[in-house]
Amino acid sequence: MTDYWYEIEPLDVLLFREAKPFSPGEGSWAKGQFPPPPIALFHALRSVLQEVLDLQPNKSRNQEFLGPFLMDGEDTLWLPTPKDLRGVKFRVGTGEEDQSSKDRVNDWHKLIRLIPADAEAPEWKHIGFDSAQPPPMVPPPLQRNPQFSEYICGSPYPWIKAAALCQYLDGKNPENTKDFYENPWSVQLLPHIHMQDDRRQVRDSEGYFTEVAIRLKPGWRFVVKTSLELT
Repeated sequence: MTDYWYEIEPLDVLLFREAKPFSPGEGSWAKGQFPPPPIALFHALRSVLQEVLDLQPNKSRNQEFLGPFLMDGEDTLWLPTPKDLRGVKFRVGTGEEDQSSKDRVNDWHKLIRLIPADAEAPEWKHIGFDSAQPPPMVPPPLQRNPQFSEYICGSPYPWIKAAALCQYLDGKNPENTKDFYENPWSVQLLPHIHMQDDRRQVRDSEGYFTEVAIRLKPGWRFVVKTSLELT
């Protein structure tokens, strides 16, 4: 079966609404989720497919879909970073214990993978969990001695190059911080105000709400794969 890759380049801001009730009013925010769920772009392609089917009635309607992923201005493919990766820094001596950052970081010295907790390991003997359920994921043992020690500094950036992800899937941890990228978009607030007719006052009902939209950086676009040729 032949697969086809397509680029989808936004021409404006993007807003993929959350699946929760929303009613305009004072202080109401219409938030979106980004990157969009696959079904959103899948149906966008199906709307194009309908035009193709009108011209080619014998073309199959069964469609396989993969994505969306992101591509930058240099045609580099980026995918979500695996959740089990953690950045590690080195420190000479012991000193004061460093705290792991809650934010994404990109100044790590190496990457490690979380592993299933071993109830018999001395460093995790105080963790209690149901042995009939999958064990929690914990960091592997780190080097700690009076001359040299390691500590977790946080998680890597949320996007990883496709080539580095292949390296990860091959059992090797990426070593270059340039293989990771922060979110390539900015948040844009779009306030909407409905005025009363013949008055300079906001409507009491459905008068004010704010959309939280996304604007991709210049050159960035979506990439999807489908089993149907849309031309």
